[in-house]
Amino acid sequence: MLVLAYHLMQILRREVTIGVMKINIFQAEETTNHEGTAHLVRLLQNLPNQQIIQTMNFAWIEVGQHLEEHMHADCVEYYLFMSGIGEMRIGEEKIEVKKGDFLVVEMGKLHTLENKGDEKLEFVTIRALLR
Repeated sequence: MLVLAYHLMQILRREVTIGVMKINIFQAEETTNHEGTAHLVRLLQNLPNQQIIQTMNFAWIEVGQHLEEHMHADCVEYYLFMSGIGEMRIGEEKIEVKKGDFLVVEMGKLHTLENKGDEKLEFVTIRALLR
């Protein structure tokens, strides 16, 4: 889990500032580091502003259930989906999610998540405070 957190906070050589970003870790371009001994997919790197991790959770939603719509006024939230199929709604935008998808929810955006599959929808979330 600590390795996952480390790589989540390294990640994709682009800044995430506006809009929705979604990639699938199983379809994204792979790179190596540590003299080629570690394989990774960069998700975030060189984050805008200065961010501090507020929470990191492994979570799940049972079949047929959904996460209540909510927002975080003080942080960005990152989701990495580990299993299952679901639908994330960010504002009015609906996004299908599945194993390997990585999604960024900007600060202040209303969002909800629904399990659309026949197994648990499992994911890791990281909330990063902006300062």
